[in-house]
Amino acid sequence: MSNFLNRVINDKKTNLITVLCLIFFSLLVIFPIGAINSSTVVENTSEYLADVAEDHTVNGRYAAMMIEPNDATDKTVNNPYYEFHYLYGIFREGLATYVGTVNADKSHTVKLKDIDEDVNFSFLNVDTGFGVADIKDKDGEHLYYKQEFYPLKLMFYSDHPQVKGANSFLYISQSRANCILDKYGLEHTTDNYKKILNKEEYLITLEFDGEEYKFSIDNIYLEDDYFYEALDETIGEFFLAGQWYPPGFKRQGLFFLRNYAYQNKYYIQYATKLYSLDDFDFKILDHNFTNGFKIDESKLVYVGNKSSDVWSILLLIFAVIVLVAAIILIAVGAFSFTISNSLFVGGAALIPYIIFWIIHAISKSALLFSNFSTTCEIWCLLGLTIAYFVLFLAKRNRRVKETE
Repeated sequence: MSNFLNRVINDKKTNLITVLCLIFFSLLVIFPIGAINSSTVVENTSEYLADVAEDHTVNGRYAAMMIEPNDATDKTVNNPYYEFHYLYGIFREGLATYVGTVNADKSHTVKLKDIDEDVNFSFLNVDTGFGVADIKDKDGEHLYYKQEFYPLKLMFYSDHPQVKGANSFLYISQSRANCILDKYGLEHTTDNYKKILNKEEYLITLEFDGEEYKFSIDNIYLEDDYFYEALDETIGEFFLAGQWYPPGFKRQGLFFLRNYAYQNKYYIQYATKLYSLDDFDFKILDHNFTNGFKIDESKLVYVGNKSSDVWSILLLIFAVIVLVAAIILIAVGAFSFTISNSLFVGGAALIPYIIFWIIHAISKSALLFSNFSTTCEIWCLLGLTIAYFVLFLAKRNRRVKETE
Protein backbone atom coordinates (compact mmCIF):
# COMPACT_ATOMS: atom_id res chain seq x y z
CA MET A 1 0.00 0.00 0.00
CA SER A 2 2.83 2.37 0.90
CA ASN A 3 4.55 1.59 -2.39
CA PHE A 4 1.37 2.42 -4.28
CA LEU A 5 0.93 5.72 -2.43
CA ASN A 6 4.58 6.52 -3.07
CA ARG A 7 4.07 5.95 -6.81
CA VAL A 8 0.87 8.03 -6.84
CA ILE A 9 2.68 10.93 -5.23
CA ASN A 10 6.15 10.75 -6.77
CA ASP A 11 5.73 9.09 -10.17
CA LYS A 12 4.65 11.76 -12.66
CA LYS A 13 2.68 9.43 -14.93
CA THR A 14 0.89 7.63 -12.09
CA ASN A 15 0.21 10.93 -10.35
CA LEU A 16 -1.30 12.46 -13.50
CA ILE A 17 -3.50 9.43 -14.24
CA THR A 18 -4.74 9.30 -10.64
CA VAL A 19 -5.50 13.03 -10.59
CA LEU A 20 -7.42 12.78 -13.87
CA CYS A 21 -9.41 9.75 -12.70
CA LEU A 22 -10.33 11.41 -9.41
CA ILE A 23 -11.42 14.64 -11.10
CA PHE A 24 -13.41 12.81 -13.77
CA PHE A 25 -15.13 10.49 -11.28
CA SER A 26 -15.98 13.22 -8.76
CA LEU A 27 -17.54 15.48 -11.37
CA LEU A 28 -19.24 12.60 -13.20
CA VAL A 29 -21.15 11.23 -10.20
CA ILE A 30 -22.64 14.63 -9.34
CA PHE A 31 -25.18 14.25 -12.16
CA PRO A 32 -26.64 10.87 -11.03
CA ILE A 33 -26.59 12.16 -7.45
CA GLY A 34 -28.92 15.00 -8.48
CA ALA A 35 -31.49 12.46 -9.70
CA ILE A 36 -32.35 11.46 -6.10
CA ASN A 37 -32.83 15.03 -4.88
CA SER A 38 -36.49 15.90 -4.25
CA SER A 39 -36.33 19.06 -6.38
CA THR A 40 -35.25 17.06 -9.43
CA VAL A 41 -38.47 15.08 -9.85
CA VAL A 42 -40.44 18.34 -9.81
CA GLU A 43 -38.01 19.80 -12.32
CA ASN A 44 -38.45 16.74 -14.52
CA THR A 45 -42.23 17.20 -14.38
CA SER A 46 -41.73 20.86 -15.28
CA GLU A 47 -39.63 19.96 -18.32
CA TYR A 48 -42.16 17.37 -19.46
CA LEU A 49 -45.01 19.88 -19.21
CA ALA A 50 -42.93 22.51 -21.02
CA ASP A 51 -42.54 20.03 -23.89
CA VAL A 52 -46.29 19.31 -23.76
CA ALA A 53 -47.09 23.03 -23.94
CA GLU A 54 -44.72 23.59 -26.85
CA ASP A 55 -45.29 20.48 -28.94
CA HIS A 56 -48.84 19.29 -28.23
CA THR A 57 -51.05 22.37 -27.82
CA VAL A 58 -52.82 24.51 -30.39
CA ASN A 59 -50.62 27.56 -29.87
CA GLY A 60 -47.50 26.00 -28.36
CA ARG A 61 -47.82 28.16 -25.26
CA TYR A 62 -50.00 26.96 -22.38
CA ALA A 63 -50.52 23.75 -20.41
CA ALA A 64 -53.23 24.45 -17.84
CA MET A 65 -52.83 22.91 -14.36
CA MET A 66 -56.06 22.79 -12.35
CA ILE A 67 -56.27 22.41 -8.56
CA GLU A 68 -59.51 21.32 -6.92
CA PRO A 69 -60.33 20.16 -3.36
CA ASN A 70 -61.03 16.44 -3.20
CA ASP A 71 -64.16 14.89 -1.71
CA ALA A 72 -62.45 14.05 1.58
CA THR A 73 -61.73 17.64 2.65
CA ASP A 74 -63.66 20.77 3.48
CA LYS A 75 -60.75 23.00 2.41
CA THR A 76 -61.17 25.37 -0.54
CA VAL A 77 -58.91 27.16 -2.98
CA ASN A 78 -57.90 30.70 -2.11
CA ASN A 79 -59.82 33.75 -3.25
CA PRO A 80 -58.65 34.29 -6.87
CA TYR A 81 -58.54 38.04 -6.27
CA TYR A 82 -55.42 37.66 -4.13
CA GLU A 83 -53.75 34.86 -6.09
CA PHE A 84 -54.23 36.66 -9.39
CA HIS A 85 -52.72 39.89 -8.08
CA TYR A 86 -49.74 38.06 -6.58
CA LEU A 87 -48.91 36.15 -9.77
CA TYR A 88 -49.88 38.74 -12.39
CA GLY A 89 -46.94 39.56 -14.65
CA ILE A 90 -44.54 37.59 -12.46
CA PHE A 91 -42.52 36.50 -15.51
CA ARG A 92 -43.90 38.72 -18.25
CA GLU A 93 -46.98 40.84 -18.74
CA GLY A 94 -49.28 39.93 -21.58
CA LEU A 95 -49.39 36.26 -20.60
CA ALA A 96 -52.00 34.50 -18.49
CA THR A 97 -50.79 33.25 -15.10
CA TYR A 98 -53.65 32.27 -12.80
CA VAL A 99 -57.46 32.38 -12.59
CA GLY A 100 -60.21 30.96 -10.45
CA THR A 101 -62.53 28.58 -12.29
CA VAL A 102 -65.47 26.22 -11.92
CA ASN A 103 -65.93 23.21 -14.20
CA ALA A 104 -62.68 23.99 -16.03
CA ASP A 105 -62.16 20.26 -16.61
CA LYS A 106 -65.73 19.75 -17.88
CA SER A 107 -66.34 17.13 -15.18
CA HIS A 108 -69.89 18.53 -14.87
CA THR A 109 -72.32 19.43 -17.61
CA VAL A 110 -73.35 23.09 -17.82
CA LYS A 111 -75.58 24.01 -20.76
CA LEU A 112 -77.16 27.26 -21.89
CA LYS A 113 -80.74 26.25 -22.67
CA ASP A 114 -81.37 29.43 -24.68
CA ILE A 115 -79.22 28.22 -27.58
CA ASP A 116 -79.51 25.18 -29.83
CA GLU A 117 -75.84 24.18 -29.53
CA ASP A 118 -74.55 21.35 -27.35
CA VAL A 119 -71.83 23.28 -25.51
CA ASN A 120 -70.51 22.45 -22.05
CA PHE A 121 -69.59 25.74 -20.36
CA SER A 122 -66.97 26.49 -17.72
CA PHE A 123 -66.86 29.48 -15.37
CA LEU A 124 -64.24 32.12 -14.79
CA ASN A 125 -64.73 32.45 -11.05
CA VAL A 126 -64.84 35.63 -8.94
CA ASP A 127 -65.30 35.38 -5.18
CA THR A 128 -64.84 39.08 -4.42
CA GLY A 129 -64.15 41.94 -6.78
CA PHE A 130 -67.19 42.19 -9.03
CA GLY A 131 -66.48 45.86 -9.69
CA VAL A 132 -65.85 47.29 -13.13
CA ALA A 133 -62.91 49.54 -13.98
CA ASP A 134 -63.25 52.35 -16.53
CA ILE A 135 -60.07 52.30 -18.60
CA LYS A 136 -59.15 55.66 -20.11
CA ASP A 137 -56.38 56.97 -22.35
CA LYS A 138 -53.77 59.51 -21.28
CA ASP A 139 -56.19 62.33 -22.11
CA GLY A 140 -58.89 60.92 -19.86
CA GLU A 141 -61.05 59.64 -22.71
CA HIS A 142 -62.93 56.38 -22.15
CA LEU A 143 -61.41 53.38 -23.95
CA TYR A 144 -63.24 50.38 -22.53
CA TYR A 145 -64.46 48.77 -19.34
CA LYS A 146 -62.83 45.77 -17.72
CA GLN A 147 -63.45 43.43 -14.82
CA GLU A 148 -62.03 44.77 -11.55
CA PHE A 149 -58.93 42.56 -11.46
CA TYR A 150 -59.04 40.13 -14.38
CA PRO A 151 -57.95 41.84 -17.63
CA LEU A 152 -61.24 40.87 -19.29
CA LYS A 153 -62.74 43.62 -21.44
CA LEU A 154 -66.44 44.41 -20.89
CA MET A 155 -69.07 46.28 -22.84
CA PHE A 156 -70.73 48.10 -19.94
CA TYR A 157 -70.47 49.23 -16.35
CA SER A 158 -72.11 46.80 -13.90
CA ASP A 159 -73.89 47.43 -10.61
CA HIS A 160 -75.40 43.94 -10.09
CA PRO A 161 -79.00 44.81 -9.19
CA GLN A 162 -81.23 42.13 -7.69
CA VAL A 163 -83.38 40.68 -10.49
CA LYS A 164 -86.60 38.92 -9.61
CA GLY A 165 -86.58 35.23 -10.49
CA ALA A 166 -82.80 34.96 -10.86
CA ASN A 167 -80.68 32.65 -8.75
CA SER A 168 -77.67 34.83 -9.47
CA PHE A 169 -76.00 36.90 -12.20
CA LEU A 170 -73.18 36.30 -14.67
CA TYR A 171 -71.30 37.80 -17.61
CA ILE A 172 -71.60 36.20 -21.04
CA SER A 173 -69.53 36.51 -24.19
CA GLN A 174 -70.52 38.79 -27.04
CA SER A 175 -71.08 35.72 -29.23
CA ARG A 176 -73.59 34.29 -26.77
CA ALA A 177 -75.17 37.71 -26.30
CA ASN A 178 -75.74 37.69 -30.07
CA CYS A 179 -77.48 34.32 -29.69
CA ILE A 180 -79.79 35.79 -27.04
CA LEU A 181 -80.58 38.77 -29.27
CA ASP A 182 -81.31 36.40 -32.16
CA LYS A 183 -83.70 34.46 -29.94
CA TYR A 184 -85.75 37.61 -29.40
CA GLY A 185 -85.38 38.87 -32.95
CA LEU A 186 -83.25 41.86 -31.93
CA GLU A 187 -80.44 43.39 -33.94
CA HIS A 188 -76.86 43.31 -32.65
CA THR A 189 -76.70 46.93 -31.53
CA THR A 190 -75.30 48.59 -28.43
CA ASP A 191 -78.78 49.57 -27.27
CA ASN A 192 -80.05 46.01 -27.63
CA TYR A 193 -77.01 44.57 -25.83
CA LYS A 194 -77.78 46.90 -22.96
CA LYS A 195 -81.48 46.05 -23.17
CA ILE A 196 -80.96 42.40 -22.16
CA LEU A 197 -78.91 43.23 -19.04
CA ASN A 198 -80.49 42.58 -15.64
CA LYS A 199 -84.05 42.31 -16.95
CA GLU A 200 -86.52 39.75 -15.66
CA GLU A 201 -87.89 39.17 -19.16
CA TYR A 202 -84.39 38.36 -20.48
CA LEU A 203 -83.24 35.86 -17.86
CA ILE A 204 -81.29 32.95 -19.26
CA THR A 205 -81.57 29.31 -18.17
CA LEU A 206 -78.51 27.23 -17.30
CA GLU A 207 -78.74 23.49 -16.84
CA PHE A 208 -76.30 22.17 -14.20
CA ASP A 209 -76.09 18.37 -14.45
CA GLY A 210 -79.73 18.25 -15.47
CA GLU A 211 -81.05 20.83 -12.98
CA GLU A 212 -82.21 24.18 -14.38
CA TYR A 213 -81.54 27.59 -12.80
CA LYS A 214 -82.23 31.16 -13.88
CA PHE A 215 -79.49 33.79 -14.21
CA SER A 216 -79.56 37.44 -15.14
CA ILE A 217 -77.07 38.77 -17.68
CA ASP A 218 -75.11 41.40 -15.76
CA ASN A 219 -72.54 42.24 -18.45
CA ILE A 220 -71.06 41.15 -21.76
CA TYR A 221 -67.37 40.50 -22.22
CA LEU A 222 -65.42 41.01 -25.42
CA GLU A 223 -63.67 38.14 -27.12
CA ASP A 224 -60.28 39.65 -27.75
CA ASP A 225 -56.92 40.24 -26.07
CA TYR A 226 -54.49 37.69 -24.62
CA PHE A 227 -56.47 36.93 -21.46
CA TYR A 228 -59.65 35.86 -23.23
CA GLU A 229 -57.61 33.89 -25.80
CA ALA A 230 -55.76 31.99 -23.05
CA LEU A 231 -59.04 31.05 -21.33
CA ASP A 232 -60.77 30.10 -24.56
CA GLU A 233 -57.80 27.92 -25.51
CA THR A 234 -57.51 26.05 -22.21
CA ILE A 235 -61.10 25.75 -20.90
CA GLY A 236 -63.27 26.55 -23.90
CA GLU A 237 -66.43 28.64 -23.67
CA PHE A 238 -67.08 30.19 -20.28
CA PHE A 239 -69.22 32.55 -18.25
CA LEU A 240 -67.89 34.86 -15.55
CA ALA A 241 -69.68 34.19 -12.27
CA GLY A 242 -69.03 33.40 -8.63
CA GLN A 243 -71.74 34.80 -6.41
CA TRP A 244 -73.58 31.48 -6.43
CA TYR A 245 -73.29 27.96 -7.85
CA PRO A 246 -75.48 24.92 -7.27
CA PRO A 247 -74.29 22.41 -4.64
CA GLY A 248 -71.49 20.12 -5.80
CA PHE A 249 -69.78 22.66 -8.03
CA LYS A 250 -66.36 23.31 -6.51
CA ARG A 251 -64.22 26.39 -6.96
CA GLN A 252 -60.90 25.61 -8.62
CA GLY A 253 -57.55 27.25 -9.16
CA LEU A 254 -56.01 27.26 -12.63
CA PHE A 255 -52.29 27.86 -13.24
CA PHE A 256 -51.17 28.56 -16.80
CA LEU A 257 -48.01 26.51 -17.15
CA ARG A 258 -45.78 27.48 -20.05
CA ASN A 259 -43.30 26.13 -22.55
CA TYR A 260 -40.48 27.07 -20.14
CA ALA A 261 -39.48 24.56 -17.46
CA TYR A 262 -38.22 27.08 -14.89
CA GLN A 263 -41.58 28.91 -14.92
CA ASN A 264 -43.46 25.63 -14.55
CA LYS A 265 -41.27 24.60 -11.62
CA TYR A 266 -42.05 27.91 -9.91
CA TYR A 267 -45.80 27.50 -10.40
CA ILE A 268 -45.81 23.87 -9.26
CA GLN A 269 -43.79 24.59 -6.13
CA TYR A 270 -45.97 27.62 -5.41
CA ALA A 271 -49.13 25.55 -5.82
CA THR A 272 -47.95 22.64 -3.68
CA LYS A 273 -46.99 25.00 -0.85
CA LEU A 274 -50.55 26.31 -0.84
CA TYR A 275 -52.41 23.10 -1.54
CA SER A 276 -51.55 19.71 -0.05
CA LEU A 277 -51.79 16.72 -2.34
CA ASP A 278 -53.68 14.98 0.47
CA ASP A 279 -56.52 17.49 0.22
CA PHE A 280 -56.40 18.69 -3.39
CA ASP A 281 -56.39 17.04 -6.79
CA PHE A 282 -53.97 18.31 -9.44
CA LYS A 283 -54.95 17.85 -13.07
CA ILE A 284 -53.55 18.93 -16.45
CA LEU A 285 -56.42 20.01 -18.72
CA ASP A 286 -56.51 18.57 -22.23
CA HIS A 287 -58.87 21.02 -23.96
CA ASN A 288 -56.09 22.61 -26.02
CA PHE A 289 -54.20 19.42 -26.85
CA THR A 290 -53.77 18.52 -30.51
CA ASN A 291 -53.88 15.25 -32.45
CA GLY A 292 -55.44 13.29 -29.60
CA PHE A 293 -52.42 13.71 -27.35
CA LYS A 294 -52.76 12.20 -23.88
CA ILE A 295 -50.77 13.16 -20.78
CA ASP A 296 -48.47 10.49 -19.37
CA GLU A 297 -49.60 10.58 -15.74
CA SER A 298 -46.52 8.61 -14.63
CA LYS A 299 -44.38 11.64 -15.49
CA LEU A 300 -46.36 13.99 -13.25
CA VAL A 301 -44.74 14.20 -9.81
CA TYR A 302 -45.63 17.44 -8.07
CA VAL A 303 -43.79 16.88 -4.76
CA GLY A 304 -40.51 15.01 -4.33
CA ASN A 305 -39.53 12.74 -1.46
CA LYS A 306 -37.70 15.01 0.99
CA SER A 307 -36.08 12.05 2.78
CA SER A 308 -33.92 11.41 -0.28
CA ASP A 309 -32.34 14.86 0.07
CA VAL A 310 -30.14 13.59 2.92
CA TRP A 311 -28.64 10.92 0.67
CA SER A 312 -28.06 13.37 -2.15
CA ILE A 313 -26.20 15.72 0.21
CA LEU A 314 -24.09 12.88 1.69
CA LEU A 315 -23.16 11.57 -1.75
CA LEU A 316 -22.36 15.11 -2.89
CA ILE A 317 -20.02 15.51 0.10
CA PHE A 318 -18.31 12.26 -0.94
CA ALA A 319 -17.86 13.58 -4.49
CA VAL A 320 -16.38 16.82 -3.17
CA ILE A 321 -13.98 14.84 -0.94
CA VAL A 322 -12.78 12.91 -3.99
CA LEU A 323 -12.24 16.20 -5.84
CA VAL A 324 -10.33 17.61 -2.88
CA ALA A 325 -8.16 14.48 -2.90
CA ALA A 326 -7.28 15.20 -6.53
CA ILE A 327 -6.33 18.77 -5.64
CA ILE A 328 -4.14 17.52 -2.76
CA LEU A 329 -2.33 15.15 -5.12
CA ILE A 330 -1.68 18.08 -7.47
CA ALA A 331 -0.32 20.06 -4.52
CA VAL A 332 1.94 17.46 -2.90
CA GLY A 333 2.66 15.16 -5.82
CA ALA A 334 4.89 15.23 -8.84
CA PHE A 335 2.26 16.94 -10.98
CA SER A 336 3.75 19.28 -13.58
CA PHE A 337 1.84 22.35 -14.75
CA THR A 338 2.57 21.82 -18.43
CA ILE A 339 0.22 22.83 -21.22
CA SER A 340 -0.57 19.20 -22.03
CA ASN A 341 -1.30 18.33 -18.38
CA SER A 342 -3.51 21.40 -18.02
CA LEU A 343 -5.45 20.35 -21.12
CA PHE A 344 -5.89 16.86 -19.70
CA VAL A 345 -7.18 18.28 -16.42
CA GLY A 346 -9.54 20.60 -18.30
CA GLY A 347 -10.84 17.68 -20.36
CA ALA A 348 -11.37 15.47 -17.31
CA ALA A 349 -13.27 18.32 -15.64
CA LEU A 350 -15.50 19.29 -18.57
CA ILE A 351 -16.25 15.94 -20.24
CA PRO A 352 -18.78 14.85 -17.54
CA TYR A 353 -20.78 18.04 -18.11
CA ILE A 354 -20.69 17.56 -21.89
CA ILE A 355 -21.77 13.89 -21.60
CA PHE A 356 -24.83 14.64 -19.50
CA TRP A 357 -25.70 17.76 -21.50
CA ILE A 358 -25.94 15.53 -24.59
CA ILE A 359 -28.02 12.96 -22.68
CA HIS A 360 -30.38 15.74 -21.57
CA ALA A 361 -30.64 17.17 -25.09
CA ILE A 362 -31.64 13.75 -26.44
CA SER A 363 -33.86 12.49 -23.62
CA LYS A 364 -35.47 15.83 -22.62
CA SER A 365 -35.31 14.53 -19.05
CA ALA A 366 -34.00 16.59 -16.14
CA LEU A 367 -33.22 13.56 -13.98
CA LEU A 368 -29.54 13.40 -15.01
CA PHE A 369 -29.12 17.10 -15.75
CA SER A 370 -31.02 18.81 -12.98
CA ASN A 371 -30.60 22.30 -11.62
CA PHE A 372 -29.26 20.72 -8.42
CA SER A 373 -26.58 18.83 -10.35
CA THR A 374 -25.59 21.61 -12.72
CA THR A 375 -25.34 24.14 -9.88
CA CYS A 376 -23.15 21.81 -7.82
CA GLU A 377 -21.08 20.99 -10.90
CA ILE A 378 -20.44 24.64 -11.68
CA TRP A 379 -19.39 25.39 -8.10
CA CYS A 380 -17.04 22.40 -8.10
CA LEU A 381 -15.54 23.46 -11.43
CA LEU A 382 -15.07 26.98 -10.11
CA GLY A 383 -13.39 25.67 -6.96
CA LEU A 384 -11.14 23.36 -8.98
CA THR A 385 -10.16 26.20 -11.32
CA ILE A 386 -9.27 28.53 -8.44
CA ALA A 387 -7.33 25.82 -6.59
CA TYR A 388 -5.49 24.80 -9.78
CA PHE A 389 -4.46 28.40 -10.49
CA VAL A 390 -3.33 28.99 -6.88
CA LEU A 391 -1.25 25.80 -6.91
CA PHE A 392 0.25 26.74 -10.25
CA LEU A 393 1.39 30.09 -8.83
CA ALA A 394 2.67 28.44 -5.65
CA LYS A 395 4.70 25.81 -7.47
CA ARG A 396 6.07 28.35 -9.92
CA ASN A 397 7.19 30.61 -7.06
CA ARG A 398 8.80 27.64 -5.33
CA ARG A 399 10.75 26.76 -8.48
CA VAL A 400 11.90 30.38 -8.81
CA LYS A 401 13.17 30.39 -5.22
CA GLU A 402 14.91 27.05 -5.68
CA THR A 403 16.61 28.40 -8.83
CA GLU A 404 17.83 31.46 -6.97
